[in-house]
Amino acid sequence: MPGRPYRPSTYFSDVKWLWRYEDGPMDCDKVMDSAGQSDIVLTAPHFIGEVRSKEDLDNHHNAEFAERLSGTRAFADPFASRWGGFEPVEVVVFVKKTLACRLGEQAGASP
Repeated sequence: MPGRPYRPSTYFSDVKWLWRYEDGPMDCDKVMDSAGQSDIVLTAPHFIGEVRSKEDLDNHHNAEFAERLSGTRAFADPFASRWGGFEPVEVVVFVKKTLACRLGEQAGASP
């Protein structure tokens, strides 16, 4: 589902794909359960990707996934952001309501 953004590993502690076409038919309950174990979930509902490399198959369910995730009580209302330099893609970000963030902290910051 969500693509892996290019960033140094200090920014993302555990990036994982929730589903890929190689996994077989998508099990919505399993994907939603995995998403529910995450603090932050990214997806690109309208992104198709390269058909030659079968990215379209990985991204086929993104819009449905975003809609399902929007209907859960575990996540705050999502916000959209455009990522990319040449052909920006809308990425929808879901943040778990129980995620504790303290002002002044930065991802990857050392004490």
